Amino acid sequence: MIPVPAGARVWLATGHTDMRRGFPSLARQVQEVLRKDPLSGHLFVFRGRRSDLVKGDLARCAAEHEGGEYPNLMRTAL
Repeated sequence: MIPVPAGARVWLATGHTDMRRGFPSLARQVQEVLRKDPLSGHLFVFRGRRSDLVKGDLARCAAEHEGGEYPNLMRTAL
């Protein structure tokens, strides 16, 4: 189970998402469709066509993509 810090919002993308998409294209979708900052600390969740796969927690993906450390989301919420 993914702990969601107090104050963080969970954004669920409607429709289906190609699960082959990586962080750059998912982050672009968050910016263009949801008009949100993918590095805001909120959780963005995408589902696959068959609804058997989900992707989420872009803040952690961002740290990995940038070669940094995973953010401690629990600490940032305090």
